[in-house]
Amino acid sequence: MEILNSFCTEYLNLFTIISSIATAIAVGIGLYTLVEVRKQRESTYKPQLIIEEFSFGLDTINYPYKIHFYDSNKILGIPTEPSNKINLNCLNIGFATASNVKFKFGCDIEKYVKIIKKFNNEFVANGNPNNFDIIKLSYSKNQNLILGESIKYPSEIYLNHTEYGNNLKFDYFLPVTIDSNPIRIEIPYFILYLFKVLFYYSLNSKFKVKTNFSFYLETTYLDIANKRHFKKFNFNINPVFNGSKIFKFNVDID
Repeated sequence: MEILNSFCTEYLNLFTIISSIATAIAVGIGLYTLVEVRKQRESTYKPQLIIEEFSFGLDTINYPYKIHFYDSNKILGIPTEPSNKINLNCLNIGFATASNVKFKFGCDIEKYVKIIKKFNNEFVANGNPNNFDIIKLSYSKNQNLILGESIKYPSEIYLNHTEYGNNLKFDYFLPVTIDSNPIRIEIPYFILYLFKVLFYYSLNSKFKVKTNFSFYLETTYLDIANKRHFKKFNFNINPVFNGSKIFKFNVDID
């Protein structure tokens, strides 16, 4: 009888150990499954921001004093009212909402300011009128400021001010499966200003200048796991069509 009791006790102990191991394995499998499900959820249900392809137009009806910008839907005919704005469409094609979304434009300002001043000096030296009066065009890194002086259109452009289209912020950005409307992002004036002045020189037949111009847009946002994402879009402007006084440009996006 004592042997039987000892056997039963050992059997029960062994059963308890096996049960404990099985429970531990089950808990481990459960935790692993939860971790994997969470990883899969975060990788699948995450935001993904893109910029739609776009083009824009310029008219030179009042050239050389004014060069107007137009959205792409206005460049097939003679436009009547210039918008002087170019908007980008940003879409969230992911499967989750992006939060704390920030946008910031930029370009190699110092490079373009130097090119413009060089072109202007040569332009005037060749006997052409100094219509833009770019004698005081300068760029201050410390103040994030471009100074441009013209007889009719003096300008001070503070690059970081939201009124000039930079440092844009949005609390959230829904995916297209919930809201198909894009975020409209206006290209800031300092980029259009630099491009406009470069384009002015390329219009003069005696002063050949290639209007190669590029800029970029940086965006940061949070996903559902509060993980921060960074993306940079590079834009390269290419001339496509020349009308009588309408010029069309396509923009390549990298």
